[in-house]
Amino acid sequence: MKKTMCIINVILMCFVLMACGSEHSHVHNFNQQLELDEYLKSQGTCVDYEVYYYSCACGEKGNETFEGTSKGEHEYEYHQIGEVGHVECYECKYCYDTKPLELPKININTNGKEITEDYIPSTITVSRCLEEYQLTDIPASIKVRGNGSSEYNKKPFRIKFDTKQGMLGLNDGLKAKSWVLINEYNDRSRMRNFSAFFISNYLFNHDGYYSTDMRFVEVYINEEYNGIYLLAEQQQVNKGRININEPDKDYQGTDIGYLIELDTYYYEEIELETFAIDYGYSLKYSNGKTCRVSKFQNHYTIKSDIYSMDQNTFIKNVTANMFFIIYDSLNNNHNGYFYTLDDNFNLVKDYNIRTSREAIEKVLDLRSYIDMFIIQNIAQNVDIGWSSFYLAFDASAKGAKKLIFEAPWDFDWAMGSCYPFKEGMFCIDQDTSGRNTTLADYVNPWMLLFANCSWFLDLVKDRWCELKQTNCFNDLYKAIDILTNDYASYFDSEFRMWPESLIKVLDRSKATSEYTTKTSHKASAMYLKEYIKNFEDYFDSIFLTDK
Repeated sequence: MKKTMCIINVILMCFVLMACGSEHSHVHNFNQQLELDEYLKSQGTCVDYEVYYYSCACGEKGNETFEGTSKGEHEYEYHQIGEVGHVECYECKYCYDTKPLELPKININTNGKEITEDYIPSTITVSRCLEEYQLTDIPASIKVRGNGSSEYNKKPFRIKFDTKQGMLGLNDGLKAKSWVLINEYNDRSRMRNFSAFFISNYLFNHDGYYSTDMRFVEVYINEEYNGIYLLAEQQQVNKGRININEPDKDYQGTDIGYLIELDTYYYEEIELETFAIDYGYSLKYSNGKTCRVSKFQNHYTIKSDIYSMDQNTFIKNVTANMFFIIYDSLNNNHNGYFYTLDDNFNLVKDYNIRTSREAIEKVLDLRSYIDMFIIQNIAQNVDIGWSSFYLAFDASAKGAKKLIFEAPWDFDWAMGSCYPFKEGMFCIDQDTSGRNTTLADYVNPWMLLFANCSWFLDLVKDRWCELKQTNCFNDLYKAIDILTNDYASYFDSEFRMWPESLIKVLDRSKATSEYTTKTSHKASAMYLKEYIKNFEDYFDSIFLTDK
């Protein structure tokens, strides 16, 4: 119809032009709305109509414009959501409509051998990604990793390349031998670790500490589909990861870097690589109720390289001394002195220290602790008193010689899967009396230390305000939406492969009804997003307003 009208208008213009050539002078009347190229002022977009100039019947173009009847097409540009996580899409620059790219594919070639808890030879091929990230048959070893997660039908893996390799641009292209593939089998949204790491990067990485980068991939084993995994970095001492001193092989001095993990699986390690400390006293929740010492996990494993029992004893004593100094500074009266560490890392009285904060900051990297406190409270991570809770200490000449909290890890039992959203701070309100759960039998003693310290909570407020100046949460919500909707076909394949993980309550959990009733990927993802949003709003209400 539009084409027919245009033809009729052109014929009429011809008659008028003939008339305009007569001896009578012509007065233009710009009342014609012709959607022709010669009158086009601006192309339409997906949100705006084309704009044309009015014209005279004689064909002359006027100065006034009218809106046409047609819009333009989407104009997509490559876009990556947030600073980490590598959620890629094409995004329309006008309406912000998105469409996905392919998820990268990682094929693990074992020549038909079964992957077990012992390393076996393999080659790794990475495809369906930018050319600069592609790898072809790179020699590596592969094994099943993890503790509880290794018991699931869908196994998690650790890759150890023969030589250092970058993986899909993670951590600004960092080259390293060790990488992990997290199975996410215990999480119906498949996004809890992703979300926690996403927020953690805006906390830790902005402060100069380490939190893993990550991205979703499809994993094939000998070219057979095995599901969606979260590719992440191995939690290890390494430049660009946990950057503390690494000793030369067989070096037995104590002036090195130490990475330790609060770990209920300590019994799986050799004696050299594990220790326990005696806390010796109880702590109080924020409600004033005493937490029994028996609820504290007191075993640790040493995750960095050590070569002597002297090194083991050294980090054991330093850890115990650090805990005592923080506890003593916050809970006991002092007659002109506070405890600190001397040059040999032994406890001494320091009469020049005037405040508890000054005493604590001599031995604790407080900024890293605050970052850890925030992410663990948002996540309500029940595992933090159980395992996968890391601390670092560098006693070398160039080391900070302070306890550093970084490398947050293991968030599948978190963010609403075990506890529904509840106002309050999980790490210091974790009194589980009356809760229908056994998962918080271990309370993290480090996170409970500052439960009743007002100046500390003021610092948490300041850090939250800084975090809110970034686009962290808006980026995260957008990433969750894109993964849920644009990448739905990939998650459909995942749950066709592993359907039982959508209907079973796994492991030892008495999971929340809110979690267990979500038996589709989209419903589970939206529940996760709602949970995080509730915490963001709650923290805003207590930290962004003056009361």
